[in-house]
Amino acid sequence: MTPVNFDLNSSKLEFNRAAMGMKNPRVVVLSQGEVLYRFCSSRDGRTGKAVDPSKLVQGAWWIDQAAFERIYETYRANSLNLGTIARSAAAVQWTWSDMDLLLMAKLTSDVQAYRGQGSAQYRDVLPNGMTVTLKGWPEIEQIYVPNMRGDAALAFKVLRTVAIGSTDKFGNAVGGVFGSK
Repeated sequence: MTPVNFDLNSSKLEFNRAAMGMKNPRVVVLSQGEVLYRFCSSRDGRTGKAVDPSKLVQGAWWIDQAAFERIYETYRANSLNLGTIARSAAAVQWTWSDMDLLLMAKLTSDVQAYRGQGSAQYRDVLPNGMTVTLKGWPEIEQIYVPNMRGDAALAFKVLRTVAIGSTDKFGNAVGGVFGSK
């Protein structure tokens, strides 16, 4: 069976967007049955309105089981909440996401995607005027799946959505009880 996004090596579909978030993106095939994880926000950062739960799967940025386990291990050994640990690991700026939800999805078919170590994200300005740079963890690779607002999302079967503890750009606790300390 032909994988979703089967032509990434030749088309470079959304390559530039992937390259903004990761170093040296390379094309990989994610296998049917593989479980991926996505930390995301329950609300739209621009409008403050709740995100339609059916749209959460349409985000392009994911991590694999090994990366999730590394993040979870660090959370268990630390006093910070799960969303905040994940933000640090994946270099996700506060203005992009509250990181208060965790999606777990299983691939229903093979999918081609970009994979690589996250790039440092510079100059996120918090409400107190402080400028933050998030570098990401060198041992965590991210997965960028093009066409998630199209056919690629159909290859993801959401197994679970969990509200997790995180912090917003003001430093306030947000999210659910799971992953809170």
